[in-house]
Amino acid sequence: MKIKKYTCLYLLVSLLWVVSVYARADIAIVVHPENNSRFSDNDLKKIFLAKTKRFPSGKSASVLDQMAGSAIRKTFSRKMLNRSEKKLTAYWSRLIFTGKALPPKAVHDDREMMRLVGRNPKLIGYIDASSVDSTVRVIKVF
Repeated sequence: MKIKKYTCLYLLVSLLWVVSVYARADIAIVVHPENNSRFSDNDLKKIFLAKTKRFPSGKSASVLDQMAGSAIRKTFSRKMLNRSEKKLTAYWSRLIFTGKALPPKAVHDDREMMRLVGRNPKLIGYIDASSVDSTVRVIKVF
């Protein structure tokens, strides 16, 4: 009876692990469709961390962020910027305190992100890759 119980538990845990691995959503970094800049990962990090305010083409860049605490923001912070959301909040606090930069405006959802980015060539943001439509240009998926 014990073996059967542990076998069932093992199968359940294995199934949950497999589902969690395949259930994760990809993130797409998006810009206005007319933005033809080519971006390296380093370019993107500099833009999203306010270390530069220009796209690689030299045109002005402004960042949009997802809401604090959202799953997509946590994943983006960890995977793209190599920081936890807590460390990123501390980073922005330092920049604000020293007067070097203000944090990006946060949007409520992917639709709002695409609407704003699709209307303004200066904006860059990130959304769930499954939400992408023709109003934005995808520059990176991860």
